[in-house]
Amino acid sequence: MRIHFPLASTQSIGGGFTFYRNLTQALATDYPNVQLTDGSEPHDILFVISVSTVDGGTISRSKERGAKFVLRIDGVPEDSRNSGKGTKYLVDFSRMADAIVYQSQFVERTVGLLLKSAGVACPEYLIPNGVNLSVFSPHGERLPLAGNPRILNVAYRKDPNKRYEEVVAMYREYYPRNPEATLILLGRFPSAWQDYNMGFFCGERWKRLGVFDDDQAKATAIRSCDFLFYPSFADPAPNAVLECMACGLPVLYQPYGGVEEMVRNGHAGLAIDYTKCFTEQIEELLADLTQFSEAARMRAEDHSLAAMTAQYVRVWEQVLAP
Repeated sequence: MRIHFPLASTQSIGGGFTFYRNLTQALATDYPNVQLTDGSEPHDILFVISVSTVDGGTISRSKERGAKFVLRIDGVPEDSRNSGKGTKYLVDFSRMADAIVYQSQFVERTVGLLLKSAGVACPEYLIPNGVNLSVFSPHGERLPLAGNPRILNVAYRKDPNKRYEEVVAMYREYYPRNPEATLILLGRFPSAWQDYNMGFFCGERWKRLGVFDDDQAKATAIRSCDFLFYPSFADPAPNAVLECMACGLPVLYQPYGGVEEMVRNGHAGLAIDYTKCFTEQIEELLADLTQFSEAARMRAEDHSLAAMTAQYVRVWEQVLAP
């Protein structure tokens, strides 16, 4: 079986590219019969990891050569980053697909409804994301980070849906009540925010760790914290949450989106309750931190790379079947 992964985007970090690295590494280890080719070589399947990583010409040329087109949908691409045509690309490319893969029930129930209303009727599959459990683990080196608790927030791009302003609101409220706490920021944040103290002006203690391209270093940073505060709204199925859970971090999260399926289905954290203050919810999480941490790790084990990769291989085989 010959697979081509087109990567039109030059971006190298973020959920789609974490997924790409995870899947290709697992294929190389466990499925030597699956060959990865570039676009100039013959291939049986064009597998697109996200609408924003391909163009219509690539899809048309591949299908003209007889390849099947499988599209993984991780949400609606932002119009602001796709010349105002993100939703159009999503619908147009989905109409060309021989099969569609959703990465969470949330995506299936939202984006899938949009596509059905647009006349898309190809076979659909649900395959949750996977995480490298041998790298992301509670066991291993830790950074000497101060703070009790150490609250982690992860973001890789400026996006209103990531709700960094809510992180600021949470910490401005919590820190005066517990000045031993430290906020740990992992990822990419606008330089203007960094220049002006990330929105904190009352002596709040925080530390920005930056972007990690190396998974081992990222895992070391994650397991050095106590829990993940993740208020991102309508997030389809973030790899960052799985990585934190695999390291034993429970999650205080926004209840609307795919994170609910990862976290609460395994009781690995708490959904943010906007009828309560943040401090009350943080204290509730910390009161049973060990239990929540164990649940987070156990829930992450349901998302192994082996299980995810096996499901993708089965989908490709079904698409190629006569």
